Amino acid sequence: MSPSTPIGIAIAQPTSAIPQAHVVYNPTPPAKPAARKSASCLSTLGVLVLLLATAGVLGISLIR
Repeated sequence: MSPSTPIGIAIAQPTSAIPQAHVVYNPTPPAKPAARKSASCLSTLGVLVLLLATAGVLGISLIR
């Protein structure tokens, strides 16, 4: 017994029902030096900790 609808038509998806996604070329932006930025942040935090430690030592020595 042959089917009433041909196999090719029964399996095929309608092309107008599913819009195809268009691939857009999107190049990656130039890489920014993140290591330099983090080193700057770490050095700022290090200087801040050093200043706070110095102020703490001076404060304790002046109180005594």
